[in-house]
Amino acid sequence: MELEDGVVYQDDPGTSAMMSERVSGLANSIYREFERLIGKYDEDVVKELMPLVVAVLENLDSLVLFLVFVKFDLRPDISF
Repeated sequence: MELEDGVVYQDDPGTSAMMSERVSGLANSIYREFERLIGKYDEDVVKELMPLVVAVLENLDSLVLFLVFVKFDLRPDISF
């Protein structure tokens, strides 16, 4: 697994994690669209939708990470 396939982001101060490049690209595109909508209408237009989209992107990123573990046969210590 190469680190070049991801983008480092911080969800909490003092911690960092890898975000897949594809998910990061999607997040950036969605963010730009949210900014456009906020500029044209108001932030109320996206305030209910934004947390849902963030949750979907976080879950998508978790799935990508899981698939990387499966592909490289890395046995993460996870429980469902």
